[in-house]
Amino acid sequence: MYFEHDLNEIMSKLSLNQQQNTLNLKWDVLQYMVAEVQYGGRITDDLDKELFWVYCKEIYIRETILLSQPYSIIDKVLKGSKGSKAPGKKLQYQTPANIKECDVVHFLDHIKAMPDNDNPECFGLNQDADLAYQLKETKEMLAVLMDIRPKDSGGGDGKSMDDIVKDTVNDFISKMPPAYNLKQVRDQINKLGGPSKLVKGGKPCKGLDVPLNVFLLQEIQRMHTIIEKVTTTLKEIILSIDGQIIMTPSLANAIDCVFDSKVPYDWMYDTTGAEISWLYPLLGSWFTSLNKRNAQLSRWVTNVRPPDFWMTGFFNPNGFLTSMKQEVTRINKNKGGRGGGYGGGGGGNAEPLALDDVTLISEVQDKYDVLKINSPKQEGVYIRELYLEAAKWQKGSLEEPDEKQMYAPFPLLYMTAEKKKKGQGDMEKP
Repeated sequence: MYFEHDLNEIMSKLSLNQQQNTLNLKWDVLQYMVAEVQYGGRITDDLDKELFWVYCKEIYIRETILLSQPYSIIDKVLKGSKGSKAPGKKLQYQTPANIKECDVVHFLDHIKAMPDNDNPECFGLNQDADLAYQLKETKEMLAVLMDIRPKDSGGGDGKSMDDIVKDTVNDFISKMPPAYNLKQVRDQINKLGGPSKLVKGGKPCKGLDVPLNVFLLQEIQRMHTIIEKVTTTLKEIILSIDGQIIMTPSLANAIDCVFDSKVPYDWMYDTTGAEISWLYPLLGSWFTSLNKRNAQLSRWVTNVRPPDFWMTGFFNPNGFLTSMKQEVTRINKNKGGRGGGYGGGGGGNAEPLALDDVTLISEVQDKYDVLKINSPKQEGVYIRELYLEAAKWQKGSLEEPDEKQMYAPFPLLYMTAEKKKKGQGDMEKP
């Protein structure tokens, strides 16, 4: 058994021998060296290692391919700029000519002639993959600059850090939604109904007998916790700056975050590191989302069930879909099969449903029909404000996104549940 330094010495000797010799060796040896030792040896996942071995054996290092004169790994013309008639740049990666006669120096010279920055299309990716990478790099650089910038004012008539933070906090406090009265919320939910076909004892279900009403109560309880936490922190920031309470490390960190337009850690995670709210990079967008999420819950609890839902505005989107499945299951439990579904009519031939027997199904609504939304189906839910990343929805299918468009709006989505077919598992939830 080799120790680490022994293995490094062996690897160095193998690499040196390969550089000193020409490619007069067996291809299966080269495949093994790449797939199992020099690169594949760094792969820890067994399935990834198996996949890389297939790449080396069947695609990249096959004698019949590499000995072609020369073999083009990539040879294509990129798309030109949108609206431009000029052809795009030619993207060409080829092995050297007369590969059997090439030595290491010839290979190195050939590699140096290739572009320094590989085009995303070399890896089968969209051009916007490079844009996403550059945005990530820029955000990380700006985050570092924000962390190292001076916290105090440079003098003159400029505001101090404390003044800036107090102005920002006072603005947030003026826009902060009030905390919920949970007893009053429970009374209001007890009056809320559900789908007309969801009955118990011959009467329509109300209150906590309706699964989505239970989900609503849980969401409001979590929102209440966040509102109280944020309100308390904002008020304590003002008091600590004025010297009325002791400046704790947590408050000092919150003040720095407000000054840098970041979200305080305590607003997004609890003491165990578990996520308790939504994640946004900037404080302004996080606070805007707080008001928008709270508005959806407030309208729901004080009125009736909305015709469509902003599912990504919930703390627990999976719980929302599970509650919907429970409603569909209970509606069809005593009458057999799906009653509403896409058609909204009764299904008398199917067997009674249990929660484990149903799976989620969806239907994209290519047109936002106001009349259909205001008269929703008796089963399932409509979901709005979904977005696609690196794709767009057009004419009933996924297509390549427009140039430099990272996200594209997704049409209204109708989701319900139906009995699983034989051998079918539950779909992957968002």
